[in-house]
Amino acid sequence: VARAAGIRIPTLCYMESLPPYGACRLCAVEVVSGGRPGIVASCIYPVADSLVVRTNTPEVLDARRMVLQLLLARSPRPKRLRALADELGVKPNPRFALEEDDCILCGLCERACLEIVGVGAISISRRGHLSKVDPPLGRPSAVCISCGTCTTVCPTGAVDLRKIDRTEMLHGWKEDGEGRRCRICGQFHVAAGCGADYKSWFSGEGRERG
Repeated sequence: VARAAGIRIPTLCYMESLPPYGACRLCAVEVVSGGRPGIVASCIYPVADSLVVRTNTPEVLDARRMVLQLLLARSPRPKRLRALADELGVKPNPRFALEEDDCILCGLCERACLEIVGVGAISISRRGHLSKVDPPLGRPSAVCISCGTCTTVCPTGAVDLRKIDRTEMLHGWKEDGEGRRCRICGQFHVAAGCGADYKSWFSGEGRERG
């Protein structure tokens, strides 16, 4: 609704082709009427008549800055995070130890693999600070078709399509299973991506093909 009204709210884990998830919390807004007043994640908050939402108050901006500081502590290198930091005037906070992991655990790669491609070759495993994106059970994936969907949706470049070839797979795991049918192009693939027009799929233009 905000985007339809021309109101920009920054997001990292939101994609129109997927159900809202509320992982990154960067889309914080202030709801001043409705069932749960206060700072909420706008992507998962239900729209209602007479709802009053503030998107640019000092409280909202402070909430986004805190979220971004935490994300930068985990992933200080991605260009998209640094651009958002410059926009919001955020600098690394000495209270948070810096890590070197470009993955911000937004869940887009996992959800796109399962809900768009229909494979489910990757998922977020473990809990807390040990969480990471892996094939199920941490074993080589027997269902990954190397379609490149996860690389396309990743907001930080943690999944690099340039590292994929006939033998090396995403995130370093290898594919040794049978080919699977791609829901977008309809063909079977084992290792190399199919080259389908994923951008049009994500924008809604190509979803009818699947």
